[in-house]
Amino acid sequence: MLLHSRRSHHSRKCERFCTLSSGLFLLNRNEDVSVFDFFTEIDDFAPWLSPGHPLAAADPEPGLGVLYRRHIRLQPALQAEVDRLAAEMLGSRPRIAVHYRAQGVPKILESSDKQMMLPEALTGTVDAFLQAVPDGGVYLMTDFAPAVGFFRERYGDRVACRDVIRVETHEQHSVEIHLQHDGRQLAHDIIVDSYLAARCNAFIGDGASGVSQAITRIKEWPPGTWALLRPGGMAGPGQVRRHSDPSPWWNPTS
Repeated sequence: MLLHSRRSHHSRKCERFCTLSSGLFLLNRNEDVSVFDFFTEIDDFAPWLSPGHPLAAADPEPGLGVLYRRHIRLQPALQAEVDRLAAEMLGSRPRIAVHYRAQGVPKILESSDKQMMLPEALTGTVDAFLQAVPDGGVYLMTDFAPAVGFFRERYGDRVACRDVIRVETHEQHSVEIHLQHDGRQLAHDIIVDSYLAARCNAFIGDGASGVSQAITRIKEWPPGTWALLRPGGMAGPGQVRRHSDPSPWWNPTS
């Protein structure tokens, strides 16, 4: 829905400014500045892609990775921080990166199996890596404080992780919904953590997490060096978007 459209008071060029609730409304608009607070799924804009476009393929995942690596670049200060922390925390030791997401109700509903995934689910892959690489270590990224204790108890000083803001219980759902936290700091932490994870030799995460999915794309991982334990959830009956004719937005009422 187009919420409002007005003239900007800050431009002598009278640039029009609009606030949007979906990235789809950016198609064929003439505003100079657009602000919207929803991301756009591939299946939302797929009908507008040219035949042969990599994201129009039956499996768009390889194309997504190409887009991530081609267009996303860290700002110099962030890149320098990642370089410094990689040297300090990862060193030359082979490591597997592990991403564990707090399992609040929203995250459970986003998963394919609609079940809570405990930290123990990740240990089989980690154990196999450490058995194959005896001098290997673990880089842990998590927003769930008890997971830090769990992995450190199991793997000792092999575990490296940053001191970031975390929730203490699954019932707290996720750090970003708690207004006492600085959103800019939360974003900074997840970016740095993700790019440190991409410096590792292997990765295990949760397919229900957008962060885990992003980590598989920001680096071109060699085959067999990464895995997501489960796919994200699928839309339920009545929520599947039909795009044979994209002009009726989302589902027709019939």
